[in-house]
Amino acid sequence: MIKSIVFLPGVVLGVLYLNILGMGFPLQGFGRQSCLTEATISIIYIIGAVTGFVAPVMFPTLVRNLGLPKTGIAAGVWQIIAIAISIIGLFVKDSTYNAFDPDAEVKRVICRQL
Repeated sequence: MIKSIVFLPGVVLGVLYLNILGMGFPLQGFGRQSCLTEATISIIYIIGAVTGFVAPVMFPTLVRNLGLPKTGIAAGVWQIIAIAISIIGLFVKDSTYNAFDPDAEVKRVICRQL
């Protein structure tokens, strides 16, 4: 089993899915603490699910048009862009997690009281 050529890719894919599925509840808690409504969180999950269904369908087309290395590079760039947007969102002016905003803790308390 370990000598199979699909063992390592299978393990990597399994860890990826565990990571994605395991982060669902912390992300939902983070969204609620950030004053997002359940409807907004649901829309975010729906967009993620649609992306999950579209990506495997688009992969063969992208490989055929761009080639495998450029498709991998494009995927990496999109991942970095998504992570950058998340990190930048922590430091925007009205973020409840802005460490440089002295009123950030007050905003978190107000959000929980609503």
